[in-house]
Amino acid sequence: MVKFKKGPSKKIFTKGQQRLVLKEVKKYVCANLPKTKIYMKRIFGSLATGKFGKYERKFKRRYYSDVDILFVVSDNFKSSKKWKLEFKPNDILGKVYRRDVVNVEIGKSIITIDMDYAILPITYTKKPGVMEFYESIGFPLRRKSKNKFIRV
Repeated sequence: MVKFKKGPSKKIFTKGQQRLVLKEVKKYVCANLPKTKIYMKRIFGSLATGKFGKYERKFKRRYYSDVDILFVVSDNFKSSKKWKLEFKPNDILGKVYRRDVVNVEIGKSIITIDMDYAILPITYTKKPGVMEFYESIGFPLRRKSKNKFIRV
């Protein structure tokens, strides 16, 4: 089982601020999508659940929640050389990249938000146990997932 580190307390952004973040993230992702067949694009995690915010102290090199994005892609997908592989802890978990950052104007401040891309080849998602594993750790891989997500 994969264990994710729980972060420090955070001040949750207002719904309006979270909508601004979502708008900018979607705009960035759509303008910079990988050049491959993409079967699924979903934002999940704190932005999808309404818990996006600012940490009370720095956590994992950042002050704000990150944005988690799931892509199910063609089997011949090649990542950009500038993408940093964040983790690949075991055979069942696909590759997760710290892909990029997006700057968002919130009030009079510009904040920098990290985006993590989980990349799964389409045939990989059909392996026994993959759907169940991803659903159990919060990834919305099923069409009617119990985990909240926003389509990109």
